[in-house]
Amino acid sequence: MWDRSWDRGRIAPTTEVILEAFGSDRCMLSSNYPPEGLVKPYAEIWRTYRSLFAALSRDEQEKLFARNVRRLYRIA
Repeated sequence: MWDRSWDRGRIAPTTEVILEAFGSDRCMLSSNYPPEGLVKPYAEIWRTYRSLFAALSRDEQEKLFARNVRRLYRIA
């Protein structure tokens, strides 16, 4: 939301540093929707995240997109 030109190229350096520092076991994805919707459609936000992490293993992607959330918030 803070960056109206938010796109894959703009956020890739940040996500790479964070993932390198904390690893896929300690990271999870979220959005700031609906405020973020002022800048990008919801589906585009998640497509961008998918493209950013496409090179990761399926296991790592599942952790980032869902498993870590379920584990940390104890969601069945």
